[in-house]
Amino acid sequence: MLGRFSVDFVSVRTPSGWRHFGLEVNLRKGGTTHPYMMLQFLTDGVFDESSGLYHAPTGQPCYYYASDNLQHAEYRGLTPDDLIDIAVDRSLHFHATTQEGVVFHLLGALPEFGKLGVVCIARTRDRANELYQETIRTLDEEAAARATGLSGS
Repeated sequence: MLGRFSVDFVSVRTPSGWRHFGLEVNLRKGGTTHPYMMLQFLTDGVFDESSGLYHAPTGQPCYYYASDNLQHAEYRGLTPDDLIDIAVDRSLHFHATTQEGVVFHLLGALPEFGKLGVVCIARTRDRANELYQETIRTLDEEAAARATGLSGS
């Protein structure tokens, strides 16, 4: 095998710890490839195999929370330009200096299907999850405001 591949696992908690079972080898990029590549591109960091952590060039750990299936019927009609405006207005967008923020992808499905991808990058696992939850709250608020004609963006 030359190039990227992915492996699907199921992890089961047992009394003695976690057991991991490989289910399938995919000879292609997997669902985690794109978010990981975005993390690499934006932070210019490296994955440390011994610790299992990803580090920015400063040595600071980086964490990400990602989904390629953030979808809600209320998001239909939002354009990629709207989304970027919302992210900037709400200071969600990725900031290179802090190595933290949200990056969107799969934007072509947003206007028609209300679906997009999101990668939330932060210095802690909890903060990456907070950014994801904040993104959902923000999109829900903006969609509701647009539905009532009260949008600020």
